[in-house]
Amino acid sequence: MSDKFFVGLDLTSVENNGEQRPISRVTLLLDDENSITAGDDTGAELLADCPHATQTMVNAILAHVKGHKYRMFRADDTALDPSAELGDGMTAGEIYSVISRIEDDGSGYCCIAAPGEAELEDEYPSGGPMTIEFNRKIAKTNSRITKTAEQIMLEVSSEIQGLSSSIDIKLDEIVGRVGDTETGLSQTLRIAADGVTITNAEGSTLTINGGQIDARTIKAEQLDASKITAKDLNLTGVISWGDLSGDVKEQVNSAQVSASSAIKTANDLANGQGGGTFINGTTIQAPSVIGGTVVGSRIYFGTGGNVGGLFSTYGFDGVNNTEVVQLGSSYGLVIYAGSNIRMEGNSLWINIDASDIRVKQNGAWVTLPNVR
Repeated sequence: MSDKFFVGLDLTSVENNGEQRPISRVTLLLDDENSITAGDDTGAELLADCPHATQTMVNAILAHVKGHKYRMFRADDTALDPSAELGDGMTAGEIYSVISRIEDDGSGYCCIAAPGEAELEDEYPSGGPMTIEFNRKIAKTNSRITKTAEQIMLEVSSEIQGLSSSIDIKLDEIVGRVGDTETGLSQTLRIAADGVTITNAEGSTLTINGGQIDARTIKAEQLDASKITAKDLNLTGVISWGDLSGDVKEQVNSAQVSASSAIKTANDLANGQGGGTFINGTTIQAPSVIGGTVVGSRIYFGTGGNVGGLFSTYGFDGVNNTEVVQLGSSYGLVIYAGSNIRMEGNSLWINIDASDIRVKQNGAWVTLPNVR
């Protein structure tokens, strides 16, 4: 029904009966009560029986025929090709239309026509041979119940709406399912001895076993729980102070007090206060420094650091100029020992530029003899 034939003027008469409005709507009848349609009412409607029609099918037909006009005509005694059949295109005279009726009296010259709507429905029914046995009445829903010794199945479905639901009862489980073929959504509920599982069309599951819930995602406006344990807790909302328990509030307050005290102590030490140890980039200040070894080029004594000091310098060691250890003071030098003082060396050099040298012996100062 897709061929095209040319008759031209090889006929006795041709009658142009005009054309209908362009097609703007396609409707397929599922039964006497249900249909699927696409388009609008600005033009003519293409109507046909199709119990297995879908919305996708209707949309495709409309996209193909939208805007086409049905031209009505009649041509008598045409030299039509015997292979032509209803639905083929034909040009008779200057008219091009579709063959909707063929009247053949056996003479070899038939009459062809594209009649009006009322005549077309009787001459060229759209239902075809299927409608002879089909009463054009399909229930909106179909139901089925099957039963065996080990299983009971209840199923309800609607091809029109694309919905289906079922309950499958077995000895070890009960499975209920609801699906929507148009949206691709579904939910399956399984009840068994090991728990209750809900699975969606994407395969995501929610399992409930007694008091335990196992799920990929849990969404709730409010979640009340005595304890929450999580490997990764990602909070996108706000936790207010009132949401915390009394114990947590007390711990937070205690931590705040401890932190404030630690900050104050650190500030005092940084400012050299508080009697503790103060360390900055250049100075270590402490009441006492105790160590097995103190290494430094200069070690000063006194609060000002300029009363006395022990430092390494480059000077005269009695024979050569070399690095020596020098003990000196800006104001005076006193070496004191509670019991004895002992100095040893291969050579002793004392360079004193003084007019009077005294030594305190047995509580009394005496002048060293022969030293001037």
